[in-house]
Amino acid sequence: MLKDKGLPVIDEYILRLYKENMLIDDMGLLLGIDQELVFSSWYNLIHLGLIHIDTKWITEKGYSYLREHTIESNEKIYLDITMDALSGEIKRNRMYINRKTIRETI
Repeated sequence: MLKDKGLPVIDEYILRLYKENMLIDDMGLLLGIDQELVFSSWYNLIHLGLIHIDTKWITEKGYSYLREHTIESNEKIYLDITMDALSGEIKRNRMYINRKTIRETI
């Protein structure tokens, strides 16, 4: 089931952070999400068998998922943004072109 779809984004990042020994109480602060969502995701990972219910360790199934769904590269990009001082509206520069768009136009 997990091989075809993968985990929801929040569940995957909770699993990755847990693998790095981050405390569950700190995950919500780091990700900027509600702590209830972190706990819901945590229980979902236990239900799916990716975290053992008694020992709270990542199971072999959990490690297998992380091996199969690795993050291959982190790409750092810089975007020009503008902020209207009166309204506080933030806009990004529309001239941004990513690598995929460049390949398609060549």
